[in-house]
Amino acid sequence: MLGKSKGIIAVLVGTMVLCLLSACTAYGYSADNESQEGNVSTEQEFGSEGNVSTEQKFGSEGNVSTEQGSSSESLPSETDDAGLQSAEEDKPVGMEESYRAILLGEGDFCDYNDKDRRINIENIKEVVTESEGVTAKVTKFTIIDLDGNGENEIVLWVEVNDHMDWGFVILYFQDQEVYGYPLWYRAFQDLKTDGTFYSSGGTGNRGIRRLKLSENGFTVEEVSDSEAESYASKPDVEWYDLTPENVELAFENMF
Repeated sequence: MLGKSKGIIAVLVGTMVLCLLSACTAYGYSADNESQEGNVSTEQEFGSEGNVSTEQKFGSEGNVSTEQGSSSESLPSETDDAGLQSAEEDKPVGMEESYRAILLGEGDFCDYNDKDRRINIENIKEVVTESEGVTAKVTKFTIIDLDGNGENEIVLWVEVNDHMDWGFVILYFQDQEVYGYPLWYRAFQDLKTDGTFYSSGGTGNRGIRRLKLSENGFTVEEVSDSEAESYASKPDVEWYDLTPENVELAFENMF
């Protein structure tokens, strides 16, 4: 009886050992699979997909978003300021600004006889003569539309050796340039507000006339008989003494 019991116990112990071995084997296999699956999942989540997601968010899209934000919200740089300043410098100067600068001695006009020669009003003697011992200066000016085209010209009255009968210089604006034309006193007397004047070139060559101007010079045209008959009743132009205050006053009245 005792021997039979030992045999049963041995069988039971053996069965339990087999069960334990099977369980351990199954558990090890399952743990290995879980480990491999977990590694694959982790790599996909934080490796490939994680890196792609991070690159899209902070790489391509992030950089674009940052650049756009800087472009739209940042203050102008020194380069932008330099570009604006250059554009202002390249901007064409208008007729009024050119005339004012010349009258104030801050700009030059072009001699229509020599377009490479530029003259400042302070050096008006260059228009008159090259002789030593001669003095010349602009003492008066007026603003008038001489040729009736709707744009004003400047007439400079030039005093030579303290005499007012030398003549005039006409300043004419065209193509961003101011041209100067000298006229003898006898050829350009008693200027009226409509641009007509009395001109005398000697016996048989006198009358009421008008100028036509271009960058190549001017022509003198006779006015009609009716204009000539009413010439004496027309108002004279207003002459201003050449001072900075009168320059501003004249421009306020005429421009």
